[in-house]
Amino acid sequence: MARNKLIYGKYDEVGVVLFGTEETNNELTNEVGGYEHVAVLQHIKVVDADLIKALEKLPRGTAN
Repeated sequence: MARNKLIYGKYDEVGVVLFGTEETNNELTNEVGGYEHVAVLQHIKVVDADLIKALEKLPRGTAN
């Protein structure tokens, strides 16, 4: 889907949030608590080649 956005939707914006990660990296954890094992890979912005590469390198999750 991200590749299609890069080619056909040059101005579409996408954010990527990962669930079930071993680490916790999101702003809401500090603000309201909770949201463990959730990491923001990319905040909402126009899709670029760096995002495609980052998505391709993602390992499968191991945490519940």
